[in-house]
Amino acid sequence: MIYPIVYDLEDHYRPAAYAKVMRIIYENSISVHKLMYSAFAVETLLKPDDWVGLLSPIFDQEDNFFICEIHRPYQGWVASEEWDWLCEKSL
Repeated sequence: MIYPIVYDLEDHYRPAAYAKVMRIIYENSISVHKLMYSAFAVETLLKPDDWVGLLSPIFDQEDNFFICEIHRPYQGWVASEEWDWLCEKSL
């Protein structure tokens, strides 16, 4: 499955938390494309609930996190490498 993982660690800058999130994303994905600073498209066998279980210990009540399945139709502006990957991988 292809999912966008989007998060925002609110109210204070926490470089260690960002690093942990990125490490978990890369370790639990078949392939990853960074779309924006805190937005990734991942190919993974995990379900959204699995990702919540992995990432929720890092987040606090002020943070935001979103994950869902990517499928056609979709639209947006990202680098051509990411767009080509999304077109190849998504249904």
